[in-house]
Amino acid sequence: MPVVRWLHRVWNTFWSIVVGVILTAVIGIGIIFGLIQLEPAKTYIATRIETNFSEKYNGVFTIGELDGLIPFRIELKDVNLYPDSSSIISVFNSDSIAANLDVPALFQQRFVVTGLNIKSPKIIIDPESNTSL
Repeated sequence: MPVVRWLHRVWNTFWSIVVGVILTAVIGIGIIFGLIQLEPAKTYIATRIETNFSEKYNGVFTIGELDGLIPFRIELKDVNLYPDSSSIISVFNSDSIAANLDVPALFQQRFVVTGLNIKSPKIIIDPESNTSL
């Protein structure tokens, strides 16, 4: 009988540990997901998008506000694209750009957009000007 009692205790301890680890992981993921939805986090993400664009491409990208259920859906409001930092005329602007993202691709450090909706886009195309798209 002591062997059965010992097996029962080990079995209960094993499942207690498994449930504890799973519960801790779910609560941790929920906290991280909630923190990403806060306004300071969204402002930081918008700033990083603008900075990365300016470093990678020859132009300035500005975002008025970042909204949506990150990381599933991102909505950029009051979007402007300028040819350089000294320009005051944007070559592209839009009231909002909504993008649906492929979340599994984010874990592979890839940014895959599965849906895109651009509202009220305005583009300046002038082949004789330096301030053209």
